[in-house]
Amino acid sequence: MAGSTGDLTVEATAAASEVARASEVYQKILKVEPTSLVLDFSRGFGREGRQAKGVGDLVQVARETGAGRCGPDGSYEWVGRDTLRIDYDPSTYECLGVAIEDGRTNLFPNSALESDIFSSGTPVSYEEGPYPEHGRFFRISASTGYAAPALSLELAANTTYAFSVVSDMDDPLSLCLSGEAGGFRVANVVPFAGGMFRHTVVVYSPSIHPADVRISGASGQLVGWVQVEEGGFPTSYIPTEDSPGYRAPDQVSLSVPAAAAEAGTVRLLARSFGDGLRPIVSLHSQSGNVLVQLGQTLTAQYVGRELSASVEVADPSSMAPRVFSYSASSLMVASSAEYSEVDTFTSSVFQILQLEPTLCGHVSCIELFLSQVEPDRLMGLA
Repeated sequence: MAGSTGDLTVEATAAASEVARASEVYQKILKVEPTSLVLDFSRGFGREGRQAKGVGDLVQVARETGAGRCGPDGSYEWVGRDTLRIDYDPSTYECLGVAIEDGRTNLFPNSALESDIFSSGTPVSYEEGPYPEHGRFFRISASTGYAAPALSLELAANTTYAFSVVSDMDDPLSLCLSGEAGGFRVANVVPFAGGMFRHTVVVYSPSIHPADVRISGASGQLVGWVQVEEGGFPTSYIPTEDSPGYRAPDQVSLSVPAAAAEAGTVRLLARSFGDGLRPIVSLHSQSGNVLVQLGQTLTAQYVGRELSASVEVADPSSMAPRVFSYSASSLMVASSAEYSEVDTFTSSVFQILQLEPTLCGHVSCIELFLSQVEPDRLMGLA
């Protein structure tokens, strides 16, 4: 279906003049053709040819479930299926762009705490959470810690899990999946939407074994939104009630203009979250894909053929531009001022540019040029 942008329905008239000025820079200073397509997710505008459009008019969004985000005022929001998740920094309210996440399952079957599942040496006090529609929290009052033995999880062998909870305080909680070596671990704490904080530990399970969730922290701390998921970092919160809950992957795609079907350049502003991985960008054709993986190494590879180009990425968490260009004879990728070229590339007509949900990150802006441009010429553009 056509992309829905939630609250991001920004008129593009002012943005159009920005794009016009950028096009002048491309032509007069860089001596390259102006962009054919602009998607600036962080500022809410787009352009196709000379026509200004909203980003929701240019993209197709597919996600089979709803998903959470931080809204423009810093509050937690749940957006419906097939909706762009324009995400914001919970501390600065800066727009981070569109969130792209892989599919994840919250294995903890009652994150909303609709029943009294945690126990301790003293009675557990449950309270209405900061967002009542998303379940209850409980208040820490005992120093012995809290456990949910009735909700034992089955951990798989040779698997890494991210165990996270949300609290109203940034005093680090100690978290434990019972049965793991080392027991309780002090959580890593980062700001979360709604003035809350997310506490996370990463646990490796060497063998199949049952484990229950255990939490310990300072008296008075409000705790909720328990999440246990496979992977080395936590993703956006997945609410559950009576069984594990699944959040489907984000899929965002747009049609490639005919003028850029056989040769062009894509400039992408993106940053990672989690373990330094980024979304994958792909150009789809009927006979195969060009995949560009933006991780510790920026790699372009033509699927189905032994052809790839790669370059090291100095800081995957920065918003520095990444560029790849393609034609019937070559494929180039670039990060910072470094770039790599493969010149035995034979392309077919490309039809779709897609943000793949294999990895996790934020995409701020995409620009598609009508011709193949040496990537290092574009690296310094803001």
